Amino acid sequence: MATRAFHALEREDAAFVIVGASSAKVFGKRTQTQAQNVILPGRLTDQEIVALYRHARALVFPSLYEGFGIPPLEAMVQGCPVLASNIPPVREVCGDAALYFDPRDPADCMRRMREFLDDLSAREDLIRKGTARYPAFSWKTSAGKMLDELMDMG
Repeated sequence: MATRAFHALEREDAAFVIVGASSAKVFGKRTQTQAQNVILPGRLTDQEIVALYRHARALVFPSLYEGFGIPPLEAMVQGCPVLASNIPPVREVCGDAALYFDPRDPADCMRRMREFLDDLSAREDLIRKGTARYPAFSWKTSAGKMLDELMDMG
């Protein structure tokens, strides 16, 4: 879906990098054959992923299902803007620090990509909001919330 949205942009000034195993079950068969400006590096080390986040224009996260949504949070930590699925777990993690799209609608995803690429201030705005958002999910903050809940039970 996101690959179709990217191709519909018809932008030669951008590339679309799909990280991880390139499974036709996950990404569809067309991903294997549409190579123009689509890069499939396969699995990357943690250091390579950090470098990719730091140099990417944005993370496009078209997940249909998530338990939590760690990749958008990782991107925010590295100063990478997030365009993400409009599903509850991702909204809970990203709050106002992402541009959302319907993960089943390539046209909606493309519209958000285009909006982001054409609005130079959108990048800085999302970086600022992501920088403010991710500390709420630190281990220390999470442990404190858990402790508070446990203390209320006792």
